[in-house]
Amino acid sequence: MRYVLGRLSVFTALVLGLVAWAGGQEVQVIHVHVDPATRISPEISVTVTCHAGHTYYYSYTLHSLPSSQQKLAAVWLRTSADPIAESAPPGWGGGVSFLPSGGTEIRWIVDSEEAMILPGNSLGGYMVASQGPPGIVTVAFQGWVPAFRRPSSDPSIVYITDRRPWEEDHVPVRTVGPVPPEGVPTHPIARLDRLLLLTQEAINLGWLTGPGKSIRAKLQRARDLAGASPDKARKNLSSLLNELEAQRGKHVSQEAYFLLRLNVEQILDGLGNYTPAR
Repeated sequence: MRYVLGRLSVFTALVLGLVAWAGGQEVQVIHVHVDPATRISPEISVTVTCHAGHTYYYSYTLHSLPSSQQKLAAVWLRTSADPIAESAPPGWGGGVSFLPSGGTEIRWIVDSEEAMILPGNSLGGYMVASQGPPGIVTVAFQGWVPAFRRPSSDPSIVYITDRRPWEEDHVPVRTVGPVPPEGVPTHPIARLDRLLLLTQEAINLGWLTGPGKSIRAKLQRARDLAGASPDKARKNLSSLLNELEAQRGKHVSQEAYFLLRLNVEQILDGLGNYTPAR
């Protein structure tokens, strides 16, 4: 059985003694309280590799912190980039939905209670392949609660649940994921502008701390040099890559490391073929 969180829940039936009438038949109404699927403290870590210069592989590990009060049982990765492939660890099912509003939703949901992630535990093996380069995306988590099952098949008893809509019944977390390649500018200066915005968001998310925050100033310096002196901008960015390696795991989180390194490498390739206007 697949557990779809937020729709299937532990319940506390509260018989309020209400009596309704339907077609002349007395109907007993029982209001059912549905526990939210948000009693969790989730985190997600990522590694990203690029193959053949245009296919990115995003590998995720899910973490359920000890403060979680439910098992982790479902996660949705919301991105605007179409995936080439996705996979999940044993005991989890995967799928891709194309949203009516645009974009893509990659979902991983447990196939059995035994595969759920207990508080204080982690599980890897979630992968997305895409031609979309790294950007910042949202992942939605839900905890598991058992399904509500009608305790009586008596048609004169009506059960009304207070289930929340999905939009209000998940825990959002920001991470690194694919964004549409067609939305990423090709001009190296425009790419630097984009990366400056991403770097500021990474600082706001706490992915760059202390000395790591100085990376944004180095990017700005490269941006200022790129128009007239692309060779100097390349040297500046190469130095920035060395700093990323030195600060990785200290003042540069895994998310910031892969977000910046892969985008900087793209920009370096572009600057190598860039001739400034005279």
